[in-house]
Amino acid sequence: IKAILFNLMAEGCRVCVSDVDTTKGLETKLEFQKQFGLDENGVCFVKCDVSVKEDWQKLWDTAEKMLEGPIEVLVNNAGVHPGVSIRQH
Repeated sequence: IKAILFNLMAEGCRVCVSDVDTTKGLETKLEFQKQFGLDENGVCFVKCDVSVKEDWQKLWDTAEKMLEGPIEVLVNNAGVHPGVSIRQH
């Protein structure tokens, strides 16, 4: 996924990194911020557990706010075990 994000940013896209692992997600965000000289408006991080329905909406809303615009492309690379479904609380 890092290669996809790198290529998108090399073309001038702003991206939101998302992961259930906050430490890895923030490390990736900081790596790209340094590499491309960007701030939170160029690359941001939002924690998201794809098995939690509410996290999807939070991810989308937060990314649009932080990146100051609508989301145009979604790259989903989440690994979810087939026995796990989205929890609807």
